[in-house]
Amino acid sequence: MIYRQEAGAINGTPSASIGIAGSANGEFISLSDASSAPSTSTVTETITIGTKPATGQIYTFTPPPASGSFTYLWTGAGLSSTTISNPVAMSVSSGSPSYSVVVTDQNSGCTQSSSVSVLINDLPLHCFIRWRCLSGFRYLSDR
Repeated sequence: MIYRQEAGAINGTPSASIGIAGSANGEFISLSDASSAPSTSTVTETITIGTKPATGQIYTFTPPPASGSFTYLWTGAGLSSTTISNPVAMSVSSGSPSYSVVVTDQNSGCTQSSSVSVLINDLPLHCFIRWRCLSGFRYLSDR
């Protein structure tokens, strides 16, 4: 966000907030003041800022990383782990195994699930055919 100061006087006691808000109550990043290096909070929203930011002041909002806020519960044969985001299916040789995952957001408690079936084809059989000539005759050999 780049602040651009508008013309006009402030009437009464100035009181403002600077930040961004999510779609639900309590989802926000709030700045503590209008300085060039304010602190931020996702716990307490500051709504009593009485000073305008300088014209051209740039505020960059970076949401906290989601890493570590989800849990995973996988089901299915031969998984390397049932509690990581990207397990590997091992020791599955043929057939059509099914895998399911339930992902839970630890912050909101919201869950989402999904399933997939995988078709595993048999490995192709490789044959090598060589021609041999003995006394003018040709025949196929597997050696």
